[in-house]
Amino acid sequence: MLKKRMQCEGVFREMKRRRFYEKSSEKATRERGEAIRRANKLARKKAQREGLIAARKGKKVPRRRPTGWPHSRAPADLHACRDAELDALIVIRAMDVAMRNVTPNALQDVFRT
Repeated sequence: MLKKRMQCEGVFREMKRRRFYEKSSEKATRERGEAIRRANKLARKKAQREGLIAARKGKKVPRRRPTGWPHSRAPADLHACRDAELDALIVIRAMDVAMRNVTPNALQDVFRT
């Protein structure tokens, strides 16, 4: 737990960096690069949240197989439910994108009829 927290906070990276003297110009260059990477990461995350770019694919983690009865097999309709949910999400996303391109006058015409 402590090791993970120290890794997240960058304590180990800093200890490794401080083993040797770092010139001020090298330090400024490194800090500038870190700032650029942080800004790019935040911009990428924001774009992913807004749906402008696709999210990165993560590592494939193998699913654990349930052992023993009655969990030895998933019900057949479970996959059908997931597919239906995904289809609904795709339709909602498409409607959201379409609504961004519609003018207010066009919306008023649709709701009048």
